[in-house]
Parts: sequence; structure tokens; C-alpha cells
Amino acid sequence: MERVCFIILHFKDLQITDRCVQSILAMEHQERIEIVIVDNDIKETASKRKKLLQSYQSVPNMHVIQIEENGGFSHANNIGYSFAREKLGASFILVLNNDIEFTQKGFVEKLDHSYEQNPCYVLGPDIVKASNREHQNPLDTRVRTKEEVEYTIRMNRFALRWYPVLYPLL
Repeated sequence: MERVCFIILHFKDLQITDRCVQSILAMEHQERIEIVIVDNDIKETASKRKKLLQSYQSVPNMHVIQIEENGGFSHANNIGYSFAREKLGASFILVLNNDIEFTQKGFVEKLDHSYEQNPCYVLGPDIVKASNREHQNPLDTRVRTKEEVEYTIRMNRFALRWYPVLYPLL
């Protein structure tokens, strides 16, 4: 049985983190799921950090890691990933921000099926806005015209040339 671990990077807003957690807890195959919350808000008060710990202490597949040093976004994700891999032995590790909500109850099965069809080491999401089904990261596969390519090159050159001057002003 392959373990699936969701690593949630928590920063400031417990309500947003909780919506993410609840969407994972609503999935099928809870026996395969582990949730790791990495509390990356070292500047938060001790009472708020304690509240985060207490919120999930009764959930058996939940782990809260509180970072004590400011290493930034990547550092926090690396800590969560290492925990999932080394301590939990997870086969699938999903690293996400706390504002992600899963709407598919059968997400774990879809993950299994996707991996069977296309074995890989890193998989990116197709993020769809739940309210209107709008793709947030659509892949644009159309072939560009020569004029479009030339325009893009001109704009990139302009941006690179004037970046050092314009950045401080902006």
C-alpha cells in the first residue's frame, strides 16, 4: 500500500490552512494518507503556534512541524519533504501552499492511475478554479506566428535592458 503524504506550508492564517486540511480529510483512502503541516511562521506568537498544534493533535494521520529558524519557503518545504520521506516512508509526496483545496474525493485513486499511465518523479498540477472551472495554469500549445515571436523578443530585450533602471522606481 503506497503512502500519500500531503505537505502543507502554513503561514499565518489557520482558517485557510484548516480548509486545506479538511479537503484532504474528506478524501477516500484515509488509511493511505498522511498530512504534514509545516508551520513556517516563526514570528507568530507562541499562543497562536500552540493553537495550530492543538487543532490537529487528535487527528491520527496529522503531523505538525514547527520551524524555529527563518530559512524561508524552500527551507520549510525541504523540512516537510524530508520528514515525509524519512519518517513516514511516503511514496507520493505532494507539496502545497495552505490555500489549496481539493474537490475530488477520489484524488488518491486518480494519483495512482496517473502514475500507472505515466511513471514519473515530479508531477505538476492542473489547477482549476472551483467556482467557474477556469484553468489557472493552462498550457498554451498553439504555434506562434513570426510576428508574435519577434514582438516577444523585442519586449524581452526591452525589459532586460531597462530592468536595472526601472526596478528601483517601481
